Amino acid sequence: MSSPLSDQEKLSIQTFCENQKQIKHIKDQYKQLKTPLNALKSTRRSTLLESLGEHECIKIDELYVVKKICNSTVQFSIHIVQEAINSITEDEISKYMYDKKCTLTVALINMLMDTMKILRTTTREYADVVPKVPKRIQQVVTSTDVSLSTLAKGYAKINNDLKKLNKEEKEKLMPHNVKVKNVESDINQYMKNRKLWSQRVNVNVEKTDNAVVQTFYLRRKISKKRTTIRVGDMKKMLETVVEPMELCTFEQFETIKETIFNKLVEHIENVPVQPVERVTFDKGHMKKKES
Repeated sequence: MSSPLSDQEKLSIQTFCENQKQIKHIKDQYKQLKTPLNALKSTRRSTLLESLGEHECIKIDELYVVKKICNSTVQFSIHIVQEAINSITEDEISKYMYDKKCTLTVALINMLMDTMKILRTTTREYADVVPKVPKRIQQVVTSTDVSLSTLAKGYAKINNDLKKLNKEEKEKLMPHNVKVKNVESDINQYMKNRKLWSQRVNVNVEKTDNAVVQTFYLRRKISKKRTTIRVGDMKKMLETVVEPMELCTFEQFETIKETIFNKLVEHIENVPVQPVERVTFDKGHMKKKES
């Protein structure tokens, strides 16, 4: 039979649950406010990008509609490694060796790294409305189009409204997030000590108007997080696998490139996986109110 909760444990659970409930309430409240604005912003941004055409910047009244580039990078993966290895051609590697005055091994490692960089990167264009011309802009076109002016001003207002809402939400969440963080490790330890994975809690349950109450549960969860493979890590893997092979010709590479791939897969799969423990505050089933 487990011992009763200490006063400190009760206080930690109460603090955790009450503040998690407030966090959920604040996020839901601001999600309702931001969702329609984000949808409208996305639609207007697409229209603005179409309006830019081949221009990188259009001045409209006191505002500037500019074309921007967003680069996003995904993590190294087995698929990316395989695609990079299969993309290497004899002409390309010969040219690289001639231009850089390097060995086939050095050329192969550097070309694989360069190719993976390209494969990992996704680039997209989008439009934005700013009060000043960015320094990188080379040419500005002036427009007096009334519909474009209305669109740009409307977009700028939506953007400012979203920034204000995000700031408000962050400020309202901050004190609750701090309180949750202060007791989260205590809750996790309490549940571990009692070998609990889930526990129903009755702290400030939400009462609704249809004769039911909303219950909540504390849940201890463990997930696995693989250590991120960084650029330096991947290059080290390539050097470890490729350098001992002492490749001299492209034909040698073609013959053993599957071996190179398999050895790299081994290195990637052997990257350490760390368990991450956390406690969540989840909604349970609706229950009838006790009379």
